[in-house]
Amino acid sequence: MAARLPSLMLPSCYLDGALYLEDDASVERYHRAFDHLRASALASRQSMSLVLRLSRDLEREA
Repeated sequence: MAARLPSLMLPSCYLDGALYLEDDASVERYHRAFDHLRASALASRQSMSLVLRLSRDLEREA
């Protein structure tokens, strides 16, 4: 597992502010969720290709 932040506070950013988790169980759930997201993410080159392709598709539709 990646290095953990201290379990006292783990900031989770939201569009309208932040949430601070203080109990270990909640922090662990957020760590697992983030690990799953990171594991399923595309590689950098694949992400750039996808964004470029979608951008071109949108330009054609406009």
